[in-house]
Amino acid sequence: MEIPRRARVADVLAVASYLWVLPAAQIRGEQRNRRYLAPRFAVCLVSSEQGHSYPMIGRVMGRDHSSVIHAARRAREMMARDPQYAHMVERLRLLSSIAKPFVADRIAA
Repeated sequence: MEIPRRARVADVLAVASYLWVLPAAQIRGEQRNRRYLAPRFAVCLVSSEQGHSYPMIGRVMGRDHSSVIHAARRAREMMARDPQYAHMVERLRLLSSIAKPFVADRIAA
């Protein structure tokens, strides 16, 4: 039986950083404008869909679990309203699912 591989939350963050052309630190940061919120919400959604717990995602993203739940919910709402955002989230899902393990470590080095 093959165990499905999932990307680490840091790897999903690294892929989002690549897609949105923003440093990972800014995605994780405290800025509240849409430029940073959209990828932050997407990382929370995709990471939770891959089976990571809300507290684990929160630790990586520098937030508590309730903020992660809110972010995932907001990402779904934004996807319903904005087809371009929905497309970016789909790309994040795809690239995260095929990313080599520990891609975030190789990018940081």
